[in-house]
Amino acid sequence: MSSARIRRGLIATMGIGGVLAALVTAPLAFAAEPALSPDSAGTANASKTNAGKGARPAKPKPEVDGVSELNVLAFNVWHGGTQIDNGAREIADIIRQTDADVTFLPEQGDAPKRVARLLGYDHLTATDTGIVSRYPILETSTVDDWWSKAVLDVNGTEVVAYGGHLEYRWYATYLPRGYGGEIHGDWPDGWDTWNKLDAPVTDVDAILEANRQSGRPATAAALVEDVAAERAAGRIAVVGGDFNEPSVQDWTEATADLQDHNGVVIPWQTTQTLLDGGLVDAFREVYPDPVANPGITWPSDNELFPTSDLTWAPEADERDRIDYVFVTTDQRVSIDDAAVVGPQSTIVRNERIDDDSADVILTPDAVWPSDHKAVLASVSICDDGCGPTR
Repeated sequence: MSSARIRRGLIATMGIGGVLAALVTAPLAFAAEPALSPDSAGTANASKTNAGKGARPAKPKPEVDGVSELNVLAFNVWHGGTQIDNGAREIADIIRQTDADVTFLPEQGDAPKRVARLLGYDHLTATDTGIVSRYPILETSTVDDWWSKAVLDVNGTEVVAYGGHLEYRWYATYLPRGYGGEIHGDWPDGWDTWNKLDAPVTDVDAILEANRQSGRPATAAALVEDVAAERAAGRIAVVGGDFNEPSVQDWTEATADLQDHNGVVIPWQTTQTLLDGGLVDAFREVYPDPVANPGITWPSDNELFPTSDLTWAPEADERDRIDYVFVTTDQRVSIDDAAVVGPQSTIVRNERIDDDSADVILTPDAVWPSDHKAVLASVSICDDGCGPTR
């Protein structure tokens, strides 16, 4: 067990369903959504919500006995929520219902600015991942063009939030399933497409080399270097987003014959780099068994769309956990709980199926705007160090 201790908090006490029921108290009454200025996308742009054009600025959650609550949501919003009507409102409603304090929004579009105005939160628009925060944003920057970075003031403790949406091509997790993953370079025919291959690829060295060429492991290394500098300065770090790559903790001997892994065990480099850099995968820390709790985030079902819009490998079981929240190991940090958020069903071989795992999935009372599920981590920041239980 790492020094980012697990303690079962509100979710464990009330149950996931109880938490959701407690949060969904009434329909949202948002102010009219304003038009956006041209600075809403493209460059790093952090700002506080304009109270005259949206919700009143939200107050940070108060510290209680030296402990601050930080709920972290990683939520790919599928082209900025534009795939559904009133996408920003639905995203804001989901953030409210999950009680997320900081939300990473890969495929951001205009969503960070619109959602922040509806909630009265601060936001950052940068790279392809926006950040929306109930806590004040003090500084912003980017890391290696792939990571949005915001320094948050969590009741006097500075927490650095890094959000990323990593390269979707070179999607090497499809090779063992018998599909190409737009893997460019000197590779066999078909690897550079999304089409079905003649046979599954089970050469682990080749899979890992294709994955390395995506640049995902390299940008994870750049992130770890930046995190190390922030930790040396006394800051805590949280990392989240859509990595477009499975976890080294999920493709194990125990899962080798599940979800069309076709017998292979793959030490995926990106998550391994983060783990080696002193970060903890919040979901896998709470639920260490990838068989009982796979935590699938891709693909998600979405009842508004045909399955053909939701699967990229229609004759395979392509289910994976590719959306994450990581937290630095620190005596001031406690990982309390984690959950998947989204519809109860998923897509397997182009068919809708109900989730058959032990995962408890939070399903908000909102129109789901994505083809991913989200992941929620409940974290505590403790001024004097977090004990093993509270």
